[in-house]
Amino acid sequence: MAYIVLRRGKEDAERMCRAIMDVKEKIRTCSRCNNFSDSDPCRYCGPSRSAETICVVEEPKDILAVEKTGNITGNIMFCTARFLRLTVSGRRIS
Repeated sequence: MAYIVLRRGKEDAERMCRAIMDVKEKIRTCSRCNNFSDSDPCRYCGPSRSAETICVVEEPKDILAVEKTGNITGNIMFCTARFLRLTVSGRRIS
C-alpha cells in the first residue's frame, strides 16, 4: 500500500486519509455478534434469527461466508480464537 500512496498525487493521499478516518469514526462492533458494522445491531442480527442456534466464527469475514451458504437461521457470533473458550462435557476445547 505504501508504494501505491507514493506513486499517487497528494490529493489521492488526502482522500485516502479521509476515507480511513471515516471508517474509524463510523464503524463499530455490533453489540450482539461483535461483527464490524455501521449500525447496531448489524444487518445480520435481526428478529428473524432463531435464538435456539448460534454459530461462532473466528473472523468477521467468516460471518459473510457463513451467511452466503444460507444454511444458518440462528445467530452468528464473531469471537477470536484467543478469547474463545468452549467447554463440552467438562473439557476445554481450543
